[in-house]
Amino acid sequence: GHVDRLLLGGHIGQALRLLSRNRSAVGPLLMAVRRQPEERQGWIALGWCLKRIGQVERAAVVLAKAIMNLPDDAVLHYNLACYLALLNQTDLAISELVWALELNPKLRGRLAKERDFDAIRDNDSFQNLVCQPR
Repeated sequence: GHVDRLLLGGHIGQALRLLSRNRSAVGPLLMAVRRQPEERQGWIALGWCLKRIGQVERAAVVLAKAIMNLPDDAVLHYNLACYLALLNQTDLAISELVWALELNPKLRGRLAKERDFDAIRDNDSFQNLVCQPR
């Protein structure tokens, strides 16, 4: 029934993502997030797949929609910051990063090694976030 289809979309999407069939995963993951907008994992997986098929702007839009449903989810804000940094939207990326770190200060430990932030790494505001004590 309806519940089976709901679960199936998410499971199929995640399975395709794990098989690196990112383009094929997008449709089932879209179905899953529409039906379960309160489930973070579907949003994260959808953004992840979109990024890997070169649709970073769309990935950012998807995570912005996710945050409308889950405004206090630090991981969503962090991932949106990654996508915004890749899009050279430095101020917006840092704003999302500040929000993510306020919600979960432990995420600060990822900043130094997160390659998505390479384009904004030399920005003073970004450096201040990296250097702040935990």
